[in-house]
Amino acid sequence: MHLMNPLMQNRSLLCKRLLAAFNEIQKHPLVIPDKIAIIGYCFGGLCAIDLARANPSGLKGAISVHGGLTPPDVLGSGSKIDTSILVLHGLEDPVVPQETVLSFVDEMTKSEANFQIHCYGHAKHAFTFVGEDIPDFGVRYNEKAHHRSEISIKNFLEEIFL
Repeated sequence: MHLMNPLMQNRSLLCKRLLAAFNEIQKHPLVIPDKIAIIGYCFGGLCAIDLARANPSGLKGAISVHGGLTPPDVLGSGSKIDTSILVLHGLEDPVVPQETVLSFVDEMTKSEANFQIHCYGHAKHAFTFVGEDIPDFGVRYNEKAHHRSEISIKNFLEEIFL
């Protein structure tokens, strides 16, 4: 948490770091620079969505698994997003309430993004973390949601790359 909080409070810095990392990855000799996808869980999911919001050339897909969805103040709301986006969300996630999900849908619609949101019933935050059960934080593993999210990720990647 101590590493994440400064970046959550300074999303402009987070975006700069994400773009710098993305640009370096594109230079790697084993990477096809115009066929890249990012996947993140929790804070990493927020990072995946923020990178998609920055709309770098070559980013084909962004996957957020129980990640944050609130937009940063630094990026222009409604800017066009070319990256395909998949959000996998626990419907009972107190960290990302339904109002936030609906605001995200509105943002993505205005951005003309190609996006999908899969909401898993009876799933809380961090539903893929095997064995986790921390009621005070709304965290609980959900085997069905975890399994379904893995299938959704596979299908999404096949769709954007094949």
